[in-house]
Amino acid sequence: MLENINAAIAEYETKRKVLSEVVQKELTSSAQEILKEATFIKRIYWVQYTPGFNDGEPCEFSLGEICYQLEKEEDEDFEEYEGDSMPNIKSLEEQIQDYIDYENNPKDFAEKCRKKSKHSYHKQDRDYLPWHIKHDTKTKIEKELVEAKAIYNEFGEENVQKFLDFMDVFEKSIRSSEDILEEIFGNGFMINITKGNVEIEEYDCGY
Repeated sequence: MLENINAAIAEYETKRKVLSEVVQKELTSSAQEILKEATFIKRIYWVQYTPGFNDGEPCEFSLGEICYQLEKEEDEDFEEYEGDSMPNIKSLEEQIQDYIDYENNPKDFAEKCRKKSKHSYHKQDRDYLPWHIKHDTKTKIEKELVEAKAIYNEFGEENVQKFLDFMDVFEKSIRSSEDILEEIFGNGFMINITKGNVEIEEYDCGY
């Protein structure tokens, strides 16, 4: 009986190793392929680690934001963990419409947001409003929209949208493979994918 268990474990480990190799190859090759097309993007990167402290909650391995850096952004001036550099015009337009809806009827807008949210605690929070409504202003978002359209004009709207669409799919793929990514790249590292290389750097979350 023990021999059967050992054999099953060995078979599982072999299959898992093969799966890890496939995931690593497909993720990196797909990212490098889009980077060769999106010449305005320097790299795609993320950090993955287990925090040493999580405010009383269990400390679990996870991926940070899936980010990218524009080719024109100099490394010394680039804020490493600021998130996406490419604004999403559709998202900004939706946020502006949110401000209009909120100004017209705050109560109905808040109720709609609670129903729309995928988080149960939002649905139960009578004071819940989207982050941009609470912390930003319509004027600020309108300014960001103007800047975003300038970026799209510079790089080509179709090219930018193709890259953003890829990033949506890419993020869903790697977040569904977090345990495998821990096995592939390790715990406590930043993963940098460029047009011709995959670089792995040690990462200290600071706690």
